[in-house]
Amino acid sequence: MNEPNCIFRQIFEQYLQRKSIRLDHTIELWSIPTIKNLVKSNVGISYLPTFAVKNELNNGELVALETELTDTHISGVCGYNSNKWLSPAMELFARLIRETLN
Repeated sequence: MNEPNCIFRQIFEQYLQRKSIRLDHTIELWSIPTIKNLVKSNVGISYLPTFAVKNELNNGELVALETELTDTHISGVCGYNSNKWLSPAMELFARLIRETLN
């Protein structure tokens, strides 16, 4: 599992709770590559976003398991302190985000 505050972990734990599934043995890691390597080595399963495992799914290193977790959309948030100096790169990034949302 990811760190406790990770949104993917929270979604997975809520799903398990709704299904009355209790996990006795878990490993908590902060590294998605490490989690993927453990799953590839048959140490367990994990719930990760598709974009994080796309290459492994495409080349057959990992297999997606069907669940009832559908329509799970996660929004990203970008924030900055408007009273602080922004580098040109940060200004461009913020502008691109704003333009994408409009």
